Amino acid sequence: DSSNRIELWLGTEYHENGSVYDYLQNHTITIPIMINMMFTIANGLFYLHISIEATNGKPALAHRDLKTKNILVKKDLSCCIADLGLAVSEVRPKNSDLRNNNNNNKERIVIDVKPHHRVGTIRYMAPEILDKTLNEQIFESYKATDLYALGLVFWEILRRCHTTTADNDADEYKLPYQDVLPNNPTFEQMHEVVCIKKIRPESSPRWENNSTFCNIFTSCQELWTEKPECRPSSYIIKEKLRNQQNQ
Repeated sequence: DSSNRIELWLGTEYHENGSVYDYLQNHTITIPIMINMMFTIANGLFYLHISIEATNGKPALAHRDLKTKNILVKKDLSCCIADLGLAVSEVRPKNSDLRNNNNNNKERIVIDVKPHHRVGTIRYMAPEILDKTLNEQIFESYKATDLYALGLVFWEILRRCHTTTADNDADEYKLPYQDVLPNNPTFEQMHEVVCIKKIRPESSPRWENNSTFCNIFTSCQELWTEKPECRPSSYIIKEKLRNQQNQ
């Protein structure tokens, strides 16, 4: 009897601008808008990455599929991270486990699902996923893959920003690695480009004389570095962007 059927619905806020990917296809942006977009993305990732110990708290989460298609643009052009279907949460050891284990605490924090590191969008996969060196048992490893993807997202946004309000000099929209890979690259093709050839997205000549562009591109380079432990945290990135907003 269909009248006894229970349906579960999830209601989410509608954002008519669509995703960052959609928005950048059809719009260029100014520096203040760019910085606000990046700040709200970094702030959202920071919120995901931290645990909140409270009655209405939450565990730390790693997204695992961060890309411009999974970030929505609000009416005020701030951004919010969406599609947590592949996210994993941090599972902290109990106090008794801590007393019985002398290893570093970070190394005892694991994830809540069966390890499977080859998930997400191939184009945005971090080097440690592509070369299969990701430590699947440490939650921090998954946060680091989000940070790599964040660098690629920032690069996409950076290209669509005008150098000055008077210049209509934004670059055409491109996906990361678009010049060296097909539309739907294979895992093996991505591995060759990122891990073997060590290619990363390039700077644009027009950024070189603009300190804001240079600073953000430097952050991109730090985020997509090959060594996950060297990538700046989402907190560091959001604070850098907050400082840019205040200048």
